[in-house]
Amino acid sequence: FSKKSISKGIKIILKNNIITVDVDLLIEFGYVITSVCEKVQDHVISALESMTGLAVEAVNVHVTEISFPDKCKSDLSESTN
Repeated sequence: FSKKSISKGIKIILKNNIITVDVDLLIEFGYVITSVCEKVQDHVISALESMTGLAVEAVNVHVTEISFPDKCKSDLSESTN
């Protein structure tokens, strides 16, 4: 995951004491995307509900980028030449 800015890629909407969250993720190549997204949803819901006492209606996870290790990047560039 990228740690450039803790607030970039996170949008929180609070309406009638109900929280909706949009999270943009960068996932490293090799991880199962659905599993990572489900874990993020579970952790975000748990943290928000325990910290605020408010209900979380949805945590929408958007995979915006996949990070490839340097070796994989060089293999990909060699195969396209």
